[in-house]
Amino acid sequence: MADRMIPRRAAPWIAVCAVAFAVIGATRVYLGVHWPLDVLGGWLLAAAWLLLGSALLRTPGRPEPEEAPTDRSATSM
Repeated sequence: MADRMIPRRAAPWIAVCAVAFAVIGATRVYLGVHWPLDVLGGWLLAAAWLLLGSALLRTPGRPEPEEAPTDRSATSM
């Protein structure tokens, strides 16, 4: 089930983006541009938008996308 939620090729990019967001937020606090709760609030707001968007994309009754064939010999040329 986890394979259907996050494609294998997307997992490294999700990790890279998460680290980048954490570093950017920490530097905003370090530079004195934002308070720590401002950054935490921004992270929580972004997480809420991501959860809302993913919930709307996975509505009941909506057909799942077709899987692409993995065996190249099965496709005709």
